[in-house]
Order: sequence, then C-alpha cells, then structure tokens
Amino acid sequence: MCIRDSVVTVHDGARDLIYLNGILAAEKDVLGNLNTTTHPLGVGYDPIGGSLFFKGSLDEVMIFDGALDAQQVACLLYTSPSPRDRTRSRSPRDRTRSRMPSSA
Repeated sequence: MCIRDSVVTVHDGARDLIYLNGILAAEKDVLGNLNTTTHPLGVGYDPIGGSLFFKGSLDEVMIFDGALDAQQVACLLYTSPSPRDRTRSRSPRDRTRSRMPSSA
C-alpha cells in the first residue's frame, strides 16, 4: 500500500508555516529573513553532522525563491502526479514550478 502525504514549509518573512496535505497544520511567528549559510543544503539528512537520516522516501522535492501562499500550496497538491499516475508529462514546460509568484 502506498501512502502519500504532501508536506510544505513556508517562511514568509513574518511566520513559519507548515501545510500537511494542503491544510495549514502549524504556524509560528518568526520575524525576518532566513539566514545565509556556507553549509550545504540537506534534504532528508543533516549535512553538517552527517547523521539524522530520514527513514522513508522523498519524491518531488521542490525549492522556490519566494514564499508560497495558501492557494499556491493547494495548487501544488492538486497538480502533482501521484505515484500511481506516472504517465503524466514531467516536462518543465507542462508543469513549471521553478518560480511561482509570491502573494506579497
């Protein structure tokens, strides 16, 4: 059985938001921009300590250059092909995601 959840985290300069399957699940006031770092980006593990690996599978990992609003998060959920629907086109022309405008 394949269980698929969508998790989206957003930092909009004022808050951190976590969406689970398109629904806001948690939020916290965090004022300011994200800090820059010289450390590599780690997805599914801790690149600094080299430990704390995610136990499972990650699919369709996306990083945007701006904060997504609730409607854009929902759009990602409903336009992503499920693991059962791999016949859809994966072309960037058909599903552009590299840059979505922020609502700000």
